[in-house]
Amino acid sequence: MKYYLFATHSNPNLLNELVKKSNKLVRGKCKISHYKDGEILVHIDEKIKGQKVFVLGSTFPPAENVLELIILINTLRANGAKKIVALIPYFGYGKQDRIKYSGDAMSAKLMAKIIEDAGASEILALDLHSQRVAEYFKVKITELQAKTILAKALKKLQLKNLVVLAPDLGADERSKKFAKELGVKNLAAIKKHRPRVDEALVINLKGEIKNKNIIIVDDMSQTGGTLTKVADFLKAKGAKDIYVALTHLVATGPVVENLKREKNIKKIFTTNSIVSASDFKGDKKFEIISVAELFVNHL
Repeated sequence: MKYYLFATHSNPNLLNELVKKSNKLVRGKCKISHYKDGEILVHIDEKIKGQKVFVLGSTFPPAENVLELIILINTLRANGAKKIVALIPYFGYGKQDRIKYSGDAMSAKLMAKIIEDAGASEILALDLHSQRVAEYFKVKITELQAKTILAKALKKLQLKNLVVLAPDLGADERSKKFAKELGVKNLAAIKKHRPRVDEALVINLKGEIKNKNIIIVDDMSQTGGTLTKVADFLKAKGAKDIYVALTHLVATGPVVENLKREKNIKKIFTTNSIVSASDFKGDKKFEIISVAELFVNHL
């Protein structure tokens, strides 16, 4: 049986890959445009009443991506879709998952509720920034993990004397799982402090990294600040080659240019949850791994 896959404008290349790789999906025709005043206009050009449908959309900036996703989901529900499964390669607004300081927002909880209220029946999301995000959803949510495909790409390098490093305490569990996937026993971790939002300061290092090849593992980077500071710190401590395994490269900020300039990072492996391979054509420092098969295998 074939199911319609509708999509926002957030992941056009991934959309094409999903339809090509899956024998279950056909691209659903819909129009997402704007009224003259800038408001988003969505129109479904398929008969979907009583059917199960899929929707592809990420919520990275600009906020237009969020609006397109929730309006598209709600339009499908209003037109009679029986079940709406949202495929979310990157769940933005996941960083504000709790009230850490008085006056903080809880954007992650709000975003989960908005997507549910719009009409999503089930969620497939890739590497959530926080486990609290999944807890905020009342509908079924499945978190896909990119560690397998990223580790597979790194194994091709046949690196020796490897250490898998967590760039902060929040990435510690993620780095351990990645090391297990990679078959690496040597672990290290950085303890850091953020004096201001989006600014990281390295405090100390746990583990031995001198004369070792390092793989820094994290779920996302939006400025590259943590990665560049950690790479500089590791080099000063005697590390050899430094690689990065990153699920989400939030290229709406300065991260790409910052990482391109960072001479202490040899290569960066990331997914097409936000960026696409065509964005880095001819740039050997970045290798973009497709997540299409991950999603197709869980449909």
